[in-house]
Amino acid sequence: MQNNSRTLDCTIRDGGYYNKWNFSKSFLNDYLKLIDILNIEWVEIGFRKLVLDKSYGNFIRCEENFLNKIKFTKKIKLAVMIDCADFKSNNNFKLLNKIFPKKNKSKVSMIRIASSYEDLIYLKKIVLLLKKKNYVVSVNLMKFTLLKETQILNFFLKVEKLNCDFFYLAD
Repeated sequence: MQNNSRTLDCTIRDGGYYNKWNFSKSFLNDYLKLIDILNIEWVEIGFRKLVLDKSYGNFIRCEENFLNKIKFTKKIKLAVMIDCADFKSNNNFKLLNKIFPKKNKSKVSMIRIASSYEDLIYLKKIVLLLKKKNYVVSVNLMKFTLLKETQILNFFLKVEKLNCDFFYLAD
C-alpha cells in the first residue's frame, strides 16, 4: 500500500488564538529549526485575514512583505489559511485578488480555505481564483459534527468538482 500522506504543522496559525498571533522572532527561529529537523513538509504559518487591529500580530495577516523578511529553508512549503466567510462580499472578494499575487511571486504555496456548509456557494469563485494563480488549494469543512451525513457527502461531492488539491474535515 502506497502512503500518500503529508504532514502539515499549524502550530503558529492555531496557536495564535492564545496570543493574538504575536510570536517573538526567537520563538519563530526555534520553531523553524525544529520543523526543519523533523522534516515537516508543510507549515501553515498563519492566516491571511483582513484584520486592521494593530494589537494582532503579523501572523494573522501573513502579508507578502512580512513573509519575505523570514528565512525559511527551501524544504519548507508555506501555507496560509483563509476563512471563506471573509470573502463573501464582492468588495472583499476583490481584495482576495489583491492580497494573493500569482504563486511565483509569493512564498506561499498552499491556501487552506476554512468553510462552513452554508458558505459552500461562495467557494467556487474563491477556489477558481486561487487555482488560476497556481496555488495548491485545500478546503476544510468546519463544524462537520453538527451536520447530517448527507450534508457532508454533498459538500465534498461539490468541492471535488472544483479540482481542489485536498479537502478534509476538522471540527
